[in-house]
Formats: sequence, structure tokens, C-alpha cells
Amino acid sequence: MKLLTSTLIACLVTLASTSSAFADKYVIEEGHSSINTRFLHVGISWLNGEFKSFSGSIEYDPENVSASSVMVEIDVTSIDSNHALRDEHMQDERHLDVANFPTATFASTNVIDKGEGNMTVNGNLTLHGVTNEIAIETSIAGEGMTRWDDYRIGFEGTTTLDMREFGIDSFGPTNMVEMTLLLEVIKVEE
Repeated sequence: MKLLTSTLIACLVTLASTSSAFADKYVIEEGHSSINTRFLHVGISWLNGEFKSFSGSIEYDPENVSASSVMVEIDVTSIDSNHALRDEHMQDERHLDVANFPTATFASTNVIDKGEGNMTVNGNLTLHGVTNEIAIETSIAGEGMTRWDDYRIGFEGTTTLDMREFGIDSFGPTNMVEMTLLLEVIKVEE
């Protein structure tokens, strides 16, 4: 009986530690995804922008959402606000300082399943050389096989960043930047 109990405990520990091994792997399809930003310009009007270049991967298990993980890398030099002079301004040393910090990364630390395709993705965002934990409220927009014979999932995530927490104090009176991530991911066939 002792041997059976020990064997059962060992199996459960192994299963718990490898639960993400059952998650499907997906890559971000950049052509059908976007990372959008908006903040109050001088406290008067909303200024929208997007990062044009990014990559990443997601491990997702619909049967065990908590075992999912997300990794995203953003080319901060790709910021596009539909105004070249403003983009240069946002890239300078007073703002995003892309000469010294050309990339931002997000790595999830845990995912909280809220049911019905909704989840909170917690993780570490490194921006401007500073790492802070953030929460991204996320939902599944849709999923299924496509006409290209691959399986895709669409995720939508939103978060608000206080840029002062990343050492930046030049994004309007509140320094708050809203971000929306619209990610279409393609399942990696192994």
C-alpha cells in the first residue's frame, strides 16, 4: 500500500509539473494582428498609435487555461501614430528612447481562467529598461480551422499602463497609456 501511495504521489507531481506540456503551441500571425495604443494628448484629445512590428508565441490549453503562457516582443521603433514627426518625437530620449531601448517584452507569469473564453493574463512587461508586473484582461474573439487548413485563435487583450512606472513622464498630464492587443495566432503543428 505504501508503494502504491508513493507511486501515485510521484505520478501526480509529475503530471502537475508537466501540465503545460499538453498545451498547444501557437505563433502570432503579425499580418492579422495589431498592438494599439492611445493616450490623452496634452490632456485634450485622444492620440492613437500602433506598433507595426512584433512577434511572439502562446501556449494554450482550453482544458486547462491556467497552464497557458504568453511571450510577446515588440519592436518599439515601429511605433506609428500616422504622423512621421510625432513618431520621431515619441521615439526620442524624452519619451520611449528607442536608441537605448528598441524592444519591449512581455512574459506571462500566470493566467487566471474567468470562464467563457475570458481570462486575466498576468506577467512582466519590460519597457524602457524597466520591468513591472501588469495584468491584461483577455477574451477569445473566435477560433477554428481556416481555409488555409490551419487552426487559429483570435485573442483580444486590454491593459492600461502608467508610464511613470517605466521611467517615462512625458505622455500627457495623466501619463496613462491604454493598450489593446488584437492577436491572431496560428497553431504550430508538431
